[in-house]
Amino acid sequence: MNRKREDDENRLLRELVKEEREEIEILRDIRGELKPKHLAFVKIAIGGKMIGPVTLTVGDKKTATLQGFDQNGAPFVIDPSTVASVAWVMSDPALDSSTPNADNSDAIVSLSAGVANLSGTLTTTDGKTFSDIETITNVAQAPVLSSVKIDFA
Repeated sequence: MNRKREDDENRLLRELVKEEREEIEILRDIRGELKPKHLAFVKIAIGGKMIGPVTLTVGDKKTATLQGFDQNGAPFVIDPSTVASVAWVMSDPALDSSTPNADNSDAIVSLSAGVANLSGTLTTTDGKTFSDIETITNVAQAPVLSSVKIDFA
């Protein structure tokens, strides 16, 4: 009888220890969520979308911006007063023009077919640097029938 009782107590203790470990993990998650949010990384959005590699048709004009994310991967609003500088670099200016704007965005114009990379780097007033690179594929415009010539010969 003592052996069965001892086995039952051991089983209950193991269950309690397992539950305590699960509770500790949940409390750690909660503690992580309660920590003050901070800018952890940035991603380039082109035309307001972060869709991975971007395809533009020659002649397209888009605006690139850097979007902030916190340590949990949630969107993070970047306070403009904390931005020391934003730099934009296009890997091949013959394919896409890149013109930085006063609001730290970048005006992009697709110039010719090919693939280029746009990199954006944000430096904060306390010296932290955050960067991202986005691939831009430019495709030629599809020919459009603009006139018809009839030959009656």
